[in-house]
Amino acid sequence: MYFTEFRLINFGLYPGEHVIDVQPSLESGTTDRPIILVGGKNGAGKTTILEAVRLCLYGSAALGKGTKRAAYESYLLSRIHRQLGAPLSHTFAGVGVGFVHTIGGTLHTFTLRRMWERRRSGVSETIQITRDGTLLNEQELTWWDQFLHDLLPPGLADLFFFDGEKIQSLADDPDYRMLGESIRSLLGLDLLDRLRGDLSVYLARQRKTGGAGLDDQLAELRARRDAVESEFSQAHTELGHLNSLIAHKQAKVETTERLLASEGGGVAAQRDALKQRAELLQETIRRYERVIAEYANGLLPFAVIPQLSGALKARLELDERVEQYIQVSTVADYFVEEFARRLVWDDAWSSGTQMNPQQRKKLVDGVNKTAHAIRASLVDVDAATLADETVIHPLEKDERREVVRWLDQATGLLPQQLAEVGQLLEAAVAELAQVEARLPTVPADESIQPILRQLSTLQRELGALELQQQMQDAAVHQIRLKRDALDREEKALFTRLMRGDDPSYRVRLASRAQQVLVRYEASLRRAKITELEAAIAECFGHLSRKGQYIKRVEIDPETFATTLYNQKGDALPRDQLSAGEKQIYAVALLWALRLVSGRTLPIIVDTPLGRLDSEHRRRLVQHYFPQASHQVVLLSTDTEIDATLYNDLKPAIARAYQLTYQPGEASSRVEEGYFWQEAAGVGIEVLAEKVAVS
Repeated sequence: MYFTEFRLINFGLYPGEHVIDVQPSLESGTTDRPIILVGGKNGAGKTTILEAVRLCLYGSAALGKGTKRAAYESYLLSRIHRQLGAPLSHTFAGVGVGFVHTIGGTLHTFTLRRMWERRRSGVSETIQITRDGTLLNEQELTWWDQFLHDLLPPGLADLFFFDGEKIQSLADDPDYRMLGESIRSLLGLDLLDRLRGDLSVYLARQRKTGGAGLDDQLAELRARRDAVESEFSQAHTELGHLNSLIAHKQAKVETTERLLASEGGGVAAQRDALKQRAELLQETIRRYERVIAEYANGLLPFAVIPQLSGALKARLELDERVEQYIQVSTVADYFVEEFARRLVWDDAWSSGTQMNPQQRKKLVDGVNKTAHAIRASLVDVDAATLADETVIHPLEKDERREVVRWLDQATGLLPQQLAEVGQLLEAAVAELAQVEARLPTVPADESIQPILRQLSTLQRELGALELQQQMQDAAVHQIRLKRDALDREEKALFTRLMRGDDPSYRVRLASRAQQVLVRYEASLRRAKITELEAAIAECFGHLSRKGQYIKRVEIDPETFATTLYNQKGDALPRDQLSAGEKQIYAVALLWALRLVSGRTLPIIVDTPLGRLDSEHRRRLVQHYFPQASHQVVLLSTDTEIDATLYNDLKPAIARAYQLTYQPGEASSRVEEGYFWQEAAGVGIEVLAEKVAVS
């Protein structure tokens, strides 16, 4: 796999669109000239290129694990180029990479572009991926993340895309944490950790639930089922007994009522009439109260405050006008903004037209001016006064009109209806008071007083029995639901038993899997660390001016503590290495890690020579960079790779660029060639560079 281009669009210091051709020289299928040299002084935007590649490939993961969406969007907004002195900055930016990769013996060319725009609601991000010039469809996009992860896992990116800070961290690394993280990424131990963690969570859940086998669970369920069946039988028997008592009590009440009717005469008839009238009035009152309660639960609160209801109605009508204005202006603004963006990004509109940059800029400015004039014509002067208004009640159009209709009802018809119901309720209450006042005055025959007392007692007893019946019926219903749930649980257990889906068996498998993972990780560490130890010693010998100064390296598989041994076999404390030798050791470590990984991937190095002396710089230029990979992108200052080192490196350079910072514009541009005129004779070509549109 190798990169073909880096693309920056309004990103960081780079306004407009910059496309950097980074294809290595692949003459006759070899990589004789693998180096892409990009020179720039401090602050010219070298690190921005490395940052753009990481961002394009990994998105929010480039900022670190666990990056929140809000932090990621804030970062994207901060990387949109800001024009110096301009009242408005760009509203969109993007990064892109192109690369070639072999799949099934066939070369395929991929392009990946990540674009984002500033929107009122935040950031809108889009990703565009092509293979051999054709956009991936939705089904193909589903496997893209896994494809990219397999090709270049994020954990290994630091071994292939690194800067001087990474080298310095490895050189200083007092507790070998950085080395440990690099080795863990190399071996994919983070995946093993995640798998062991998932198994631990599963085992903990099984222990919490008892982790019992299906046979044990089935026996325990049957015991619960027997207890519920016994409870149901007892409750059902009690309910039948209550039903018998109620039937017996109802028969006594009916007998007593017939006795009262035969012996009470006119007095009983008069009392019955008053009681029937009282019951009718009570039902009428309850009906009117329900009507008033429905009003209270509906529109009555609005009828009580007619002034506020009228103000709310006016506000809702204003909100509708404001929304209409916002919709029109938003569509117009988006059209103008999208039109301006496509003038910059999409060259299809000007294909076949010969224009120099001044003519193109004049044409673009004129078209943009016309677009703004069209936008202004879409909003009349009266509607523009709504620009300072905001929508107080964000409702759907139909919902808002329904609320306005309710307000009209509340302030119009409802008060009249409520007054009518109130008058009827008042009349019924007054009549009920009169009837209840007359009942005690109706004389009772001495002969019927015992019957009345007996009837009253029977009715109270009947009421108590009916209440017990309701409670017992509810209890029976709950027990029946519990029994049904146990039936379903039993069927599910039988189904799992037939499938062999036994938790205790899975628990045993999970425990054995954890043990296997521990042994596998230990074996993998020992094998790869042994290979890495030999690679570090060999790489250091190539890079150090002292040759085989370090004869042997030992790395503890658990703590990753590293011990160096000189040619005599004596332990060499790392503190005895000079600052330059530590940097050489760190570079040798990165080189060895890449070799042991077995992946043929490009390398991008930012400010690689740091604190090295001239001899060590020369050895890196002669022995590391040309052999580090089939494609090496170097981001260097003029003091790191100077004229002398450039001449040493020149035979391996495929392309060279210079980043030139424009102080007056607070921006940088990419030019072919390195810092000196003779660099222009290497035969380097720039794929494309599109000047920013102001």
